[in-house]
Amino acid sequence: MTSGNTNTNRWTTGSALPWLLGVTLGLIVGIALLIIIPRTLGSAAAPAATEKPAETAAPAPAAGGTESAAPAAGGAPSAEGGKTFFASNCAGCHGANAEGGVGPKLDQAAAWNLTQFGEAVHEGKAPDKTLAAMMPHFTKAQVSDAQLADMHAFLQQTFGVKAEAAPAATTPAPAAAAAPAAAAAPAAANTATTPTAEGDSAAGKEKFTANCAGCHGANAEGAVGPALKVAKDWTPAQFTAAVREGKAPDKALAAMMPHFTTAQLSDADLTNIHAFIKTLN
Repeated sequence: MTSGNTNTNRWTTGSALPWLLGVTLGLIVGIALLIIIPRTLGSAAAPAATEKPAETAAPAPAAGGTESAAPAAGGAPSAEGGKTFFASNCAGCHGANAEGGVGPKLDQAAAWNLTQFGEAVHEGKAPDKTLAAMMPHFTKAQVSDAQLADMHAFLQQTFGVKAEAAPAATTPAPAAAAAPAAAAAPAAANTATTPTAEGDSAAGKEKFTANCAGCHGANAEGAVGPALKVAKDWTPAQFTAAVREGKAPDKALAAMMPHFTTAQLSDADLTNIHAFIKTLN
């Protein structure tokens, strides 16, 4: 019996040892996994966290680009700037506040749209008629689109006319395209043969009265425009250059001086006007 119990205890002890070793190894492996796996997962999550800010940072330049593009829009016309430009170029004939003088009151022009106003200034064409010959045809170099819009704003403010809607600001484009053609016409006209004959002073007086006296006085004594005594001594070519191009022998004439085309005053008309001026004391 003693020998049998001893064998049983040995068998039990021999069977328990592997079990204990297995449990111990299982615990060690489990603890190791509990330590290693979180670290592995943490290191794998770290790159994802660092990549995410890059994705959120990407829209920032786009927002900055939108803000920098905003100032590209053009500003509204300046009535104050238009008043200053009007005083230098138009008030001599139309009055400081466009109330009229040698030229008419401009309350109707305030009601025109910007395209119509541009045609009047650049081409001498009102919506319902052709303007008087003494009205200068200002080139784009003399009155830009921005200056035109400023003067129009000044007239609208002066006469209490409501400003045009935004699309009207883009309408001067056709006038801009037409302006070079209008400017080219006088250039072509200036190539005409310069009159050299003495001319008819009586016929010249009639043309002068209709086209020049409003600014220069009935006998060229001067009014809004200067006296024309000096023009008596100009050659026919110099007189033609002054009337067609606004160029006196010694200087450029004021912007308000019309540049008359051959359709407005022919070469014969210029010869006659010059002859009339020569008769004056």
